[in-house]
Amino acid sequence: MSSPESRRRARQFEIDRLCADYVREARSGRAPDLADYLARYPDYAIELAEFIMTYHLTLADLPEPDETPVETLSPGFARALEAVHARETLTSLADRSFDVGLDPDQLAERVGVSSSIIARLDARAIRPTSIPRELFRRLAETLDVSVEAVMGLLGASARAGGAFYHADQAPTGEQDDFLVAVEASDDLAPARKVEWREISARETSGQ
Repeated sequence: MSSPESRRRARQFEIDRLCADYVREARSGRAPDLADYLARYPDYAIELAEFIMTYHLTLADLPEPDETPVETLSPGFARALEAVHARETLTSLADRSFDVGLDPDQLAERVGVSSSIIARLDARAIRPTSIPRELFRRLAETLDVSVEAVMGLLGASARAGGAFYHADQAPTGEQDDFLVAVEASDDLAPARKVEWREISARETSGQ
C-alpha cells in the first residue's frame, strides 16, 4: 500500500506533467479549450486552472529570468516559471552535469546508475516507457532542473496506463528496456542493479 507521501508526490508529478503538456500545446499554437482540458482531468482541475490562468496572464510572454521578481511569486508560480525555462535550456544530461559542477561519472553515482547508462540516456537509446519515475526525480534533483525538463529531454512527456510513452523525439536507433540496460551495464554495482529492479517492481505495482 502506498504511503500518504508517495501519493502526494505522485499527484504532484501528474500535475507538473499536465502543466508542461499544456505549455507545449499552447506554444505550438494548438492550445486546448480550457473547459475541455479541465474536464479531461477532474482530479486536478483546481491546480490546472490556477496554472493555466497564470500561464496566460504572465508565462505566455516570458520575461528574461533576471527581470522576473521570483521572490514575489507564489511557490507554485515560481515552480511553473522554472519548469518552462528549464525545458527550454536542458539539452543533455552530460552538459547540464558540468553546469552544476559534476562530471557525467559523478552524476551517474549521485543518481545510482552507471556512466554508460547516462550516455545511453543522452543518446535516447533507452525506451522512455521503461524508465522509472524515480530516475526522472533523481536526475531532476541532482541537475537542479524540473522533472518535466528531464522527461522532455528523454522523450517521456506523457503517461498512459501508468507508464510513460514516447511523444516528442525520435530515438537515434534501436532502444533497450531500462532494466535490460541496467543488467548489461558492466560498470554498475550488483547492489544498484537490485535496487533498480526493486524500484521498477514497486512502481509497476503502484506502491
